[in-house]
Amino acid sequence: MKNTLLPYTSYNLWANTKLLDVLKSLDVSLLDKEIKSSFPTLRKTMHHVWSAEEVWHKRLHGESLASLPDPGNDFPVFTKQLTSRSQSFIDLVNKKDESYLQQPNSYKDTRGNSHTNLHWQMIMHCMNHSTFHRGQVVTMLREHGITSIPVTDLIAYFREMK
Repeated sequence: MKNTLLPYTSYNLWANTKLLDVLKSLDVSLLDKEIKSSFPTLRKTMHHVWSAEEVWHKRLHGESLASLPDPGNDFPVFTKQLTSRSQSFIDLVNKKDESYLQQPNSYKDTRGNSHTNLHWQMIMHCMNHSTFHRGQVVTMLREHGITSIPVTDLIAYFREMK
């Protein structure tokens, strides 16, 4: 499992960084321009990616949050928070052994419901969740007329890492 999770967590950081680089190059007003999506702006969508990564990382360390954390509106600070949190998943997988990854973890979701999942399932879910919302960001960028968007497919990561 570790051999699967290490590239996947590395891919997550790589893809988040690629999209953040695009977002950092935009006029800041575009980050908050509303568009129809799960979250109405680019900023709110990326904030959701970070807050979910934050929540899942805390759950992996035995802490259940009652609500999603707020990263604030300073975008340069936020980009560092997201890349740091994404890196922490790589670090976690690097430090832990296979037995940790196969262990169950009990936690509460933000509604207070109790759940138990294996550590590897929690990590895989979080990475997949981020991928889903990055896809929304790509669509939102296109809707805003942005055409210079990097490919963030998993296979592109593997090709680049050869």
